[in-house]
Amino acid sequence: MSEPVIERLSWQTVPKWPAVVSVALTVVLGVLIALNVMQFDKQTLERAAEVVLLQTFLVAAGRYWLERHAIWGWGMGMAVILFCRELHFVGTSIGVYLGFGLLMLWFARRYPEWSKDYRLRPSLGFLVAALSTYAVSFTIDQRWWRGMPFEAEIHTRLEETLEVCAHSMVGLAVATLSRRRK
Repeated sequence: MSEPVIERLSWQTVPKWPAVVSVALTVVLGVLIALNVMQFDKQTLERAAEVVLLQTFLVAAGRYWLERHAIWGWGMGMAVILFCRELHFVGTSIGVYLGFGLLMLWFARRYPEWSKDYRLRPSLGFLVAALSTYAVSFTIDQRWWRGMPFEAEIHTRLEETLEVCAHSMVGLAVATLSRRRK
């Protein structure tokens, strides 16, 4: 019987490619929205985000019910925190960001322990992609790119589309968690 693999979370173990993917995704989506290939409005995109987060929660809750492992509590927590952010309650932004940060810290601190039971590398890639995409989405929401061509016409739809993509990446991070074979 072999020893369980214990992975340490460090800068060297974090995949870098997802950050590039989120920038490329932004460019492609920005062009598609500017050309009116993607014509979703803000409300449709916000409903889509809620559905994606609800699905993430249900996957994590179902797996928690089956396995009773803390990692699924983390997955449910991510879905709930992001869902609360999506509902745009006045004055909750700081609490949501704090909760998100605490959940990410929990993941980082438990990474060595959880890596004994679960393959975390694919999920880690999706998490990095989600964080990068949320960061780009934030800069668009704050209008940092005001001077870019078509920015005024596309910034709301692009920001909402990127949020849905980032929520989907969190969902994929949860869905790709798989137990190691013993």
